[in-house]
Amino acid sequence: MVNYFLAFKLSDAGFDVWLGNFRGTIYSNEHKHFNVSNREYWDFRFYYFFAQSREIVFCFSFFELSYYDLPAMLDLVVRETRTKKRIIYVGYSLGTTTSYVYSLVRQREARQRLAALISLAPVAYMKHTHISFNFLLLFITLIYVSSSTAPSFIFTEDPFALGISTREGQTIFYRLCLYGPTRNLCRIVALMVISLMSDLVAPEVLPLVLTHAPAATSLNIFKQFMQEILHDGKFQAFDYGHLNSKKYGSTKPPIYDVSQITIPTYLLYGKKDKIGNEQDVKELFDNLQTNKLIIPIAEDDTVEFDHLDFLYSKNIEYLYAPLFKLIHSLSNQQ
Repeated sequence: MVNYFLAFKLSDAGFDVWLGNFRGTIYSNEHKHFNVSNREYWDFRFYYFFAQSREIVFCFSFFELSYYDLPAMLDLVVRETRTKKRIIYVGYSLGTTTSYVYSLVRQREARQRLAALISLAPVAYMKHTHISFNFLLLFITLIYVSSSTAPSFIFTEDPFALGISTREGQTIFYRLCLYGPTRNLCRIVALMVISLMSDLVAPEVLPLVLTHAPAATSLNIFKQFMQEILHDGKFQAFDYGHLNSKKYGSTKPPIYDVSQITIPTYLLYGKKDKIGNEQDVKELFDNLQTNKLIIPIAEDDTVEFDHLDFLYSKNIEYLYAPLFKLIHSLSNQQ
């Protein structure tokens, strides 16, 4: 979820670094009952029949990643390290979204586990997302609606998912993007996402980036982002439509109230970010009632980060300087 070079730099600085992966990626794609080629792995909205009774099993969304996946990662870190210190959580994009939900739906546990939330390119409210991202979400949502007949996406082997979910798929995509005449096709794909990148990203890194991204996830994750945009940018749970009453006990999905987050939260945002828009990040900051800090990248206005600059910018040191200062300060407080 965060630039791997950052992980190496943190490790070299003496920190114990753990990299988390949500379900569906090539590093976390196993399941007790399904595999990535099964529709049920990606979209659980179907009926199980037990003893003539119906049990609805719902798709995974922000909530499932926050309630099950993220706690499992944190539990593993605590178990393996046997540390009594609380964890400094550094999240990027969706990794920030799930950290907020986790801090709300497992509030007591989060206070015990986490010393701070450091959010890179934070995403919660989505009132001011750029039109290019909105069109991308609209396209994905339309695919979701027609998913019974839609083609599979990028080697997930299932139309309910998007991204690379197997090492075989990664190898194929790597060869397509770096060798032979298919390099040009890969560059065309890169142009489709270039509107979400700034000129701080070197063009020569795009083919390599596309051999790792997008990591696979359910199309429902993208649909949930689209739902937020259509619901006036509200930070809310997945909208199941007529099934909301069975899932939530109300006709509308619940709103995630960030004012109830008690973990100290630090927001590092890009002024040109088309997804985590500056106005939306500032609304998030204003609504937080915990210890908090907001930092624009870069602070001197000579460089303005876009969403993917937090991972691939040629000027990544503009991020690392305040980030390392913050991490060292938080570490010394423990």
